[in-house]
Amino acid sequence: MWTSYIISREALGALSGVFEQQLQEGLGAWGRQVACLPSQLLRAPTMPVGQAAVLDLGGSNLRSALVTVAPGQPPLVTGLTRCAIRGPALASREAFFDLQARQLAPVLGPGAPLGYCFSYPFEALPGGDARLLSWTKELTVPGVEGELVGDLLRQALGRLGLEAGPITVLNDTVAVLLAGTLSSALAPGTAQAGLIVGTGTNLAAFFPSALLPKVPAFSGLMAVNLESGNLDPSCVLGPADRTLDGASEKPGRQRFEKAVSGGYLARLLLAELPQAPLAPAEGSAGLWRLVQDEGAPQAQRALARCLLERSADLVAAALLALARTVLPGGGTLEVTAEGGLVEGVPFYGPRLEESYLSMSGSRWKLALGRVSGANLLGSAAAALA
Repeated sequence: MWTSYIISREALGALSGVFEQQLQEGLGAWGRQVACLPSQLLRAPTMPVGQAAVLDLGGSNLRSALVTVAPGQPPLVTGLTRCAIRGPALASREAFFDLQARQLAPVLGPGAPLGYCFSYPFEALPGGDARLLSWTKELTVPGVEGELVGDLLRQALGRLGLEAGPITVLNDTVAVLLAGTLSSALAPGTAQAGLIVGTGTNLAAFFPSALLPKVPAFSGLMAVNLESGNLDPSCVLGPADRTLDGASEKPGRQRFEKAVSGGYLARLLLAELPQAPLAPAEGSAGLWRLVQDEGAPQAQRALARCLLERSADLVAAALLALARTVLPGGGTLEVTAEGGLVEGVPFYGPRLEESYLSMSGSRWKLALGRVSGANLLGSAAAALA
């Protein structure tokens, strides 16, 4: 049952090879399918210290906090609050950024550095600001694409009579990557990556200048937001994937994300089984609920599990492509993972690791871990660097 959602090891290996080629093209030139957007943030040789306000703009939620990093102490997060991003806040550019300014106000001291985790594709600029390239995750706010989001946030803070210090804009996957640097040193023969697989999906990793030829020479390791959700994995997708893509806001875009992430998995199941007791907004949590429901029809439970397992397999193929690129001689890819699938579906992480190892053998190893509050900690690390 649902054999079209079971991808063979050979097909996964072929997809990994496609991703590796697209990744190398994106590292070498602009405007490629896998964009590989440089963050302008270098891996700090030592842990940054100090205090920073952070604002985390995710797929459907907004969080703010104050993060303190002291020598020899675990980072301390205080004043954490969150709110949902709903219709009225999306109606205009001003309403969208005013909501963020109000959320940030309780934790923003005068002139405090601010780490702004902005979870959409952007061009990072020297100095910390970023120009939004496009909206994803079925979210659109008029008048923001092409604009500097850090400057728009600063203007909104000004309307409240508040003034931030330096604002550093970073992608959420880059924030997860940076959070991993606060918890582990870089050992020989290893590379570090950040993975998000929740409402959306993406990868980030550190690259030396030799592997990032489209960026003028730099010293050290630069964090790169791969924008891996835009990979086209159509060679392993089925009719329901094509139906979902055609009905989405941007057909032909973010095909990998539409096959993998929680924002789309419930819709995929409903495309096959419209009568399933599942709301599209439930995402991966709804699928996991179906898997556990012994009273649900077997077809529903089986499809839910197949979709979750396929997601893990596809992410494993992407991670192997990344490992082969950043560790051409072999080694261990240390991945800090975040998101509803790795946190909320107990078998997801083990399935991902099993699938990765079945393709990689002993040459490229995988160390999958989590850091609590990764987006917040990574944003503070960027602001304090």
